[in-house]
Amino acid sequence: MEECRVKAAFLLEFATGRYGDLQSEDIDALLWSFLPVEALEAAVKASEGGAA
Repeated sequence: MEECRVKAAFLLEFATGRYGDLQSEDIDALLWSFLPVEALEAAVKASEGGAA
């Protein structure tokens, strides 16, 4: 849970703070970082239109 808290704090600062808006690839990377390693490859393939 600590890792999730840190990521959420970063997102709050990055998206609303001095850095402006997140780009779509930034959002993808952030969301994918919450997935277990085993699920990451399937998620990337699915997002690229490939079969999982």
